[in-house]
Amino acid sequence: MALSILAAICSTVLVVMSRCIDAAIDNQMRAEAFELARENMERLLAADSVTLMAELGTSDKNPGIQWETIVETFNEPVSSSVWLQAVCSVNYTDASGEKQTIELTHWLTDLTKRDQKLIREQKEIERQYMEQFGADRESDAEYNLRYGDSFDEEIPEDLRKLLDESGISL
Repeated sequence: MALSILAAICSTVLVVMSRCIDAAIDNQMRAEAFELARENMERLLAADSVTLMAELGTSDKNPGIQWETIVETFNEPVSSSVWLQAVCSVNYTDASGEKQTIELTHWLTDLTKRDQKLIREQKEIERQYMEQFGADRESDAEYNLRYGDSFDEEIPEDLRKLLDESGISL
């Protein structure tokens, strides 16, 4: 009887210790992932100028952590000004095997004339590439909606409804 009680107590202690270790590992991974996302965003915001880009890689400290940095344009519908959205995301797998994501987003709204010129030049290069290699109509509509200087007639119905509800006219 004493051995069964001792076995139950030991197994309970081992389960609790295992869960504590898993929680500590998860917290360490989460901290490393957040630090990597923060470093990527700080590097991006500290740059003299920002252009459209997409980068990805793996953490130098922990190969189980993958990162991605995306900078894309967004045409603000009310004033038609160009904004940049910077998204730094980091993915890792926790102790239970579930994929976790940490994402930091920053809107760059006050672009200098130099930055706007670089973005226009980059868009023109992309348009020339699209013309040269002939994308289909569906790709063109998606490209114009995402990167165009203004919205075209093919706005998705759910976005059109949201803009109408907000009182924003196109």
